[in-house]
Amino acid sequence: MIWLKALTRKIRSKAGDSLAEVMVAILIAALGASALVTMVLSATAVIGKSEAEMNNIYAAEALIASQATTDDSTVTISGAALGTAINITVQVQEDEDYDLKRYTLPRESTP
Repeated sequence: MIWLKALTRKIRSKAGDSLAEVMVAILIAALGASALVTMVLSATAVIGKSEAEMNNIYAAEALIASQATTDDSTVTISGAALGTAINITVQVQEDEDYDLKRYTLPRESTP
């Protein structure tokens, strides 16, 4: 409760703040503003890198979606819970530049 009395006394006081108190307040405000600016700039850089990477992935996906496939491959799914193995025929399309692969069922139409 002592701090509450001191705060009340400070608010009611007609005396001004000292130069040291003003300089400390300005320093704290400047540090807060510079931290905020740094966070905004960092976030902007991360967003730019993410957008560039997503554009690369979209381009690779568009490239492999446009490729025609003639070879079919078989994927085998097995496990103790299944009992018997399941074979699924798939078509494999890949982008050699970005190392992205796409597996589709032969009856599935590509976008």
